[in-house]
Amino acid sequence: MWLVDPIYKKFTAKAFQQLTSPEFYQFFMDMMRNGEQQFQFSNRKLKVEVDETWIQIIEDTIPAFMEITRNPRVIITQEELIINMVQAKRIDSSVVQHLCSHSYLVDGYDEKGEILPSKVMNVFKEESWNTYENRFVFTLLRMTYEFVSKRYNDLKDAMNDEFGATLLIEASGNSNLEQLSIKSEMHIKQTDEFEDASTGKKSAFARIKALFENLSHLMDSNFAKVMSKFLAVYPPLVPTNAIKKNPHLKKCQKLWDFLQTYFDMGFTVEIIEQNPEINQKFEQDIFDNVMFTYIILKGYLEDNRDRILDRNNKARRRYLRPRYIREIVEEIVQNYNMSEVEVRKVLIEELTKEQLMREERQERYRLVEERRRAQEERKRQEEKKKQQEKKEKARLARQQAREREKEKARLEREKAREAARLAKEKEKKDLADEKRMTVIAEELDRQMEAIAQRQAKNEKKAETARKAKAAADARSAERKKCDRESSWSSRGKNDVSKALRRNMIE
Repeated sequence: MWLVDPIYKKFTAKAFQQLTSPEFYQFFMDMMRNGEQQFQFSNRKLKVEVDETWIQIIEDTIPAFMEITRNPRVIITQEELIINMVQAKRIDSSVVQHLCSHSYLVDGYDEKGEILPSKVMNVFKEESWNTYENRFVFTLLRMTYEFVSKRYNDLKDAMNDEFGATLLIEASGNSNLEQLSIKSEMHIKQTDEFEDASTGKKSAFARIKALFENLSHLMDSNFAKVMSKFLAVYPPLVPTNAIKKNPHLKKCQKLWDFLQTYFDMGFTVEIIEQNPEINQKFEQDIFDNVMFTYIILKGYLEDNRDRILDRNNKARRRYLRPRYIREIVEEIVQNYNMSEVEVRKVLIEELTKEQLMREERQERYRLVEERRRAQEERKRQEEKKKQQEKKEKARLARQQAREREKEKARLEREKAREAARLAKEKEKKDLADEKRMTVIAEELDRQMEAIAQRQAKNEKKAETARKAKAAADARSAERKKCDRESSWSSRGKNDVSKALRRNMIE
């Protein structure tokens, strides 16, 4: 890097002395003094100092964000739905347990005594990213994006303002042969320093811009679109085993702790303004530059008549002192044989003209100065208006943030009320189910009691039948015994009678 000072010194010291003659220089300066000049000079610089602590810690976390968004943690979720029996694809023990505790889903029994349900519970399993770690990473990603985007946009707005050195030249000159008019505006603005020339490293603004682009890309990823549907994570952070052991999640936890305690803006902006005073030397350098442009233009004209210079041109602006006026009067009277009254009249007329011209020039200068001051005042008003607009934007942003917080609190209250209502309905439903189960249990007890009574009655009847049969069998046996005894007794009688007859016969 080198400065322009040596070039400026050579240009002002040698260029005009070698390219122009003293006679031409005086001619051109007289021509410029016969016209009007308006110069405006301003120089505003922007000095930005950035705290690189937050830039470094976010840069260290970007690879962790990328790795987690590419490979998020996955869990298997189960969803229980009550569906029609014909739509059920799988019946397992959980379905039977649910049916036992929800008997109102049973329509009846078939001839074999098997249950005929109308609806059953079915379990649907699917993969989900709704884990605490994934919600923590997405919440941190959104916080980091808002943190960086605010600072990037503020820096960008500050750097987009009009900064740099500006020189506006509006001048005119008159001679006996030509009129000169020039209007020039030059603006020098330093480009954004995206790289340090001495070290080859990126500047702070370039690093912030890279962070903003990377975070914007992450916020447009599929991971962010999916995780935006789930609830965010609020402080304090719960350090799960995965957060404690996973290196990427540990970096995210470090950034989380940093953002929770970092409340600074992270950069300072200072506007440095140079005093826009145009002194005599500055004005002379501007005239020299205009003369150099005048020489170039004249040198490229084809017609020789266009390149003629008016050597007899003299500037009309002269400041005559009284002692010189007296010498001029004496010279005129001696050379032209004029009376003193006539000489005085001529001098008064000329001095009056000169005074009027001087007053006119002063009036023009005053108008130019007023115009310059009006422009400066307008610029100040515009800057003040911009600052007010920025404040208004900041106020609106804060108001919108408060409204979002209120809306968020209202939604949370609505969710809490809805959860309470659902819990109450569930409690009512559980009470109704409990009552229904009590009624069903009582009915089952009555039916079982009736069945037990019928079984006892049948057993009693069977016992009575067995006793009657046993009695009948006993009577039959007794009858048979009696019959046998009667047969034996009759047989014995016959034998006795026979014996007696034989004895009698004998």
